[in-house]
Amino acid sequence: MRVSLTVTDDAVIKAGFFVALLCFGVAIIAFAARDHERAQASLAWPAVDGVVIAAAGPPVGDPRYAYNWRGRNYQGTRRRFITAPAWLAVADVLDRAAGNARVHAPGDVLQIYVSPDQPQLSVVTPGGSRPVFLMIVGVGALFSFFGVGGLLRAAATVFGEG
Repeated sequence: MRVSLTVTDDAVIKAGFFVALLCFGVAIIAFAARDHERAQASLAWPAVDGVVIAAAGPPVGDPRYAYNWRGRNYQGTRRRFITAPAWLAVADVLDRAAGNARVHAPGDVLQIYVSPDQPQLSVVTPGGSRPVFLMIVGVGALFSFFGVGGLLRAAATVFGEG
């Protein structure tokens, strides 16, 4: 049995699009997994005092802070992880909309949670949320699903079965 391949520019473009869609979905899932792993680990990180060295930039931003860990100075800007509980993000948006945003001025002291293994990794509000993590993974899975489905359809077209 002889298989005839009819590869057109259109098929290559479609396949490339669906490969990109698949890769984007996998990247979202990988990012969410790494972020959630760090967020969960941050609950056990030791706390140190940090000093705000630059206020958050408008309209949305995190303060830049400095802290000392085992005799070395570090700087960070992470207020919370992406997979942090959704109510934290909603509360920030509502506070900003009402003009009640918590703005940290330079010189303010914050409690900073520092990774003992990677002291350059720090956060002001530790922890992550499984539902937020699962929602992000669901979005990545959706992109991946459409990427795989599109690739299968493109392959069926090329092999003459579609």
